[in-house]
Amino acid sequence: MRILIGKVKLALLCACLIVGILLLWLKAGVDSESAIQDVNEVGTASSGNSKAHGGGELNQGPPQSAPTQRVTDSDNFADTRIPSKPRMLELAVSASQDEVQQLAITWPELKEQMQELRDAFAIRANKDEDIAIEAVTHLLKGVEDNNAFAVDKLRNVIFRCEVGFVEKIDCEQINRWVSKQKESRSPSLFERLEKQAVNGDIYAQYLYTPNLQFAVGSREVNTARDVQLWMGRRQRMLEYLVKFAKAGDVGMQFYLAATFEGNYLIKSNPFWSAVFFKQVKLHYGEYHPYENLVELHKLDEALIEEAREDFFDD
Repeated sequence: MRILIGKVKLALLCACLIVGILLLWLKAGVDSESAIQDVNEVGTASSGNSKAHGGGELNQGPPQSAPTQRVTDSDNFADTRIPSKPRMLELAVSASQDEVQQLAITWPELKEQMQELRDAFAIRANKDEDIAIEAVTHLLKGVEDNNAFAVDKLRNVIFRCEVGFVEKIDCEQINRWVSKQKESRSPSLFERLEKQAVNGDIYAQYLYTPNLQFAVGSREVNTARDVQLWMGRRQRMLEYLVKFAKAGDVGMQFYLAATFEGNYLIKSNPFWSAVFFKQVKLHYGEYHPYENLVELHKLDEALIEEAREDFFDD
């Protein structure tokens, strides 16, 4: 009898379990249908409200995603918009169109004179000690006279003296000058060049980028000590690069492209680096830095060309 009662209880328990599962399944089905109906009703209501208020296409669908730099396999998903310019690049376009055009006219002649201006402070290997001393004296005077090429040359000479690659340079005189500047806390070489650039010296502006890069690499410019000062210098560098690049200087076009290619002074941006390398490519035909960027990042060359024309021909 006890065995029979146990079997009846087990049967009842199994029946209850089956009924419970069946009820849960039916409820899930009802909830699913209700959810679908709710979504359909919301969609219908939104469509009706959009038409009623004259929204048309402006109120349909989610906001568009950010521009992409990549070319997709399917045209259905390709984004045909030019990626937005980095904010720093937007701010860098400060030179007026008239200023750029004027520079484009005068720069070729000014650039032809650069070698002559550089040669004025050349220090060549010479066994005559008096001539070596005279060359350094002339260079240091040029620095004190705020000559941008003298400042640029002295930076190179100091480096050569530090590493021992002197070629009959009077390094004793150079070292005494450097020590004197430190004792009197005089402006650094980069600060001298920067002041000339800010005051409108066209050659100082032209030499600003390589000198800033050297100053950062040599710790003469500390990017963390004064963040605001560093950001201002970085922005000034871009402004000069853009001005000379737009005026047609291929060297500055390259510097501009290379600046956005790496991740050294400015966060890299492959698309805009390719835009500027494309401008350089016009002078050299096949140009590997450009082709490599396009291939590596799967960039859309049609968008690159459109952005290049917009940037350089506006």
